[in-house]
Amino acid sequence: MGTQSLEIHDAIHQFLFRVWVTTHDRGLKDALVLYARLQLKLARGATDGSALLEQLLDIIGKELDHINTSTTSLPWDDKRGTLTNSQSSLLELAAFVFCRACLIPCKAPVTDKRTRRENAVVYLHEQIIKGKWSWNSAFCFLVHNYSSRVKHEYLIYWFEGLSTNFERIMNAATMEHAYDDLLWTLRSLQGLSSVLLSPIYGVDCSGKVEFTNNQVCCSFFPLGVLKMRV
Repeated sequence: MGTQSLEIHDAIHQFLFRVWVTTHDRGLKDALVLYARLQLKLARGATDGSALLEQLLDIIGKELDHINTSTTSLPWDDKRGTLTNSQSSLLELAAFVFCRACLIPCKAPVTDKRTRRENAVVYLHEQIIKGKWSWNSAFCFLVHNYSSRVKHEYLIYWFEGLSTNFERIMNAATMEHAYDDLLWTLRSLQGLSSVLLSPIYGVDCSGKVEFTNNQVCCSFFPLGVLKMRV
């Protein structure tokens, strides 16, 4: 009976994950987010955990690529950047999956035309530097909730990537008059700089990073970013 139960569970598991990427029913997607969180809690062992994470990385990546925002056409105001309950649940799950994927060996989905599968750290880096708001909002959840679990070198790696691409993201927002991408990129940088320049992991990490608090601020001042309300 035990073996039969596992077979039934595996069949349902595969079916539900296939439905996730095809359904447009928001209520069903919310239920599947809860199901995924439960599966992550039940996963035991590196093998089972990595297989599930790889599957979730693929599904969540597709969700983040296609998620929409209802504030895209609005001017810059206090309503911009507000998340729905469904969006928040998905982003919290994404952050948890990204954190776990950075801690145990697993491969991320193949992106664009590449045939080699990168690890989760590189995969996340490649996505957030594109500047899409959904990826950077998930990244904000990761930094806010799980930064103490992530290696310090990963945080610096992500910060450098976002800093290097920030001006391009800001210029795109100005040209398109769509500011959600810029807003969440700013929030990502703010979250990372707060973590990297504060005592964490039980030590003062400000002495380990390769930039100073003044350098972080100066990287924003010339662009007039601080005049915006975030």
